[in-house]
Amino acid sequence: MASQDWCHRVRNPPGCAPSPRSKCEPAPAGAAEIAALIGMPEAVDTAGLVITGEGAYDGQSAAGKVPSFVENLATRAGVPTVPIAGRIDCVADTSVFNAAVSLSVLAGSGAASLADPTRWLRDAGRAASPHGDAQPQRAGSTCQAKCKRE
Repeated sequence: MASQDWCHRVRNPPGCAPSPRSKCEPAPAGAAEIAALIGMPEAVDTAGLVITGEGAYDGQSAAGKVPSFVENLATRAGVPTVPIAGRIDCVADTSVFNAAVSLSVLAGSGAASLADPTRWLRDAGRAASPHGDAQPQRAGSTCQAKCKRE
């Protein structure tokens, strides 16, 4: 099956309009099936915010890994989406998300985030929340500005 055919059927099932923010990139072959098995589409429909996770968010993440599948599902439901990752590569495109939170940026370093992951995951959850006390790392700002200086 051609990648674009699969992508069209998974990302744009009959009766659903394509996400205006997403590019048509194939998600992992099992993403749609796993999402259906666990009731993700129904859960997303009733959510106020969808958080997706990734150890390291990089160019591959933006080009069709699970976070892009989750973002597309949430966007079609009109729900904001935020990836929380151990680190976000400074050249990765996170512009399809409402915000992006890097644990290593939040903690000050990768070592600090690994030393107390529970603390930093909780802080990241607060940062991702529209009512939280921390500010999310806006897509393409903090990380890309740092990258340009290096």
